[in-house]
Amino acid sequence: MQKNKKYIFLTLIGVLCIVIIGYHLTNYIAHSKLTAFLNDNDKSPIQNFENLKVNIWKGQLQANNIEVKWAHTELGDANRAKSKSIKIQGIKFYKIWKENKVVIGQLEISDSEVHLISQ
Repeated sequence: MQKNKKYIFLTLIGVLCIVIIGYHLTNYIAHSKLTAFLNDNDKSPIQNFENLKVNIWKGQLQANNIEVKWAHTELGDANRAKSKSIKIQGIKFYKIWKENKVVIGQLEISDSEVHLISQ
């Protein structure tokens, strides 16, 4: 009986360790992939960002001092948007990978300014 309890206890500790490592590993992988995408100026309109925080399990993403620039095709100039902070909650990460859709519950943008080029 004592041997059974020890086996169950060790199994529970092993499962707990796997869950904790998996939690941190998936957040690390998501952070790395998102950082690589945001730093690629050919694929992403994000020019600058700081302090990117990703939590897959809570569906949260936050970044500070963000600058977005996208080309204005007709004038050859660029539209710009800057924000001190962007916080996204309720992200359905599985939909991004499975269905290639971005679904969010809440978007909070702080201290922003937008420069649009018009004709």
